[in-house]
Amino acid sequence: MPEDTSRIFILLIAIVIIISAIYCIFLKISRTIAERSAKGRPDSYSRPQNPRYVDLSECYRRQHLLTKTEYIFYGVLKKKCDSANLLICPKVRLEDFIRVTAKERMKYRGYIKSRHVDFLICDSSLHILAAIELDDPSHNSEQAKRTDYFKNRLYAAIGLPLFRIRTGQNYGVKIDKLISQITPK
Repeated sequence: MPEDTSRIFILLIAIVIIISAIYCIFLKISRTIAERSAKGRPDSYSRPQNPRYVDLSECYRRQHLLTKTEYIFYGVLKKKCDSANLLICPKVRLEDFIRVTAKERMKYRGYIKSRHVDFLICDSSLHILAAIELDDPSHNSEQAKRTDYFKNRLYAAIGLPLFRIRTGQNYGVKIDKLISQITPK
């Protein structure tokens, strides 16, 4: 009997030690989370802070809509489109003007949901006449070639002319040709 009592006593001490160790670990993790949250850096242990209480100016920064190259192209395009009474919509998400009709909607939506077109050319009623992709040297990578191939097929499938213009070309000549192809004679 005394032997059983000493075993139970040892077992109780072991349980108390294990519970104390778990509590200390939990306390350490809680302090770490609190410290990181106080610095405004959410981590994998904590929920993201409520945006109402976070200084969003530390999380986001406004940037230009167009790159320098796109803006140079836009300047030439704007002059030509203004004289032809056409409107330009830059950086439009594909989902904003292409509707997925396939039964596997989510699968096919995934192909277009995070992509955009550089420029859409519209008439004065905002009917889309053409799309323009400004291709810089980054379009030479294998991934970019696959994406371009998909976009070429997509625009053909929806019956919207897609014009690819390489950076550094004579933009005026390319745009004149494009406008002559999409406007009535």
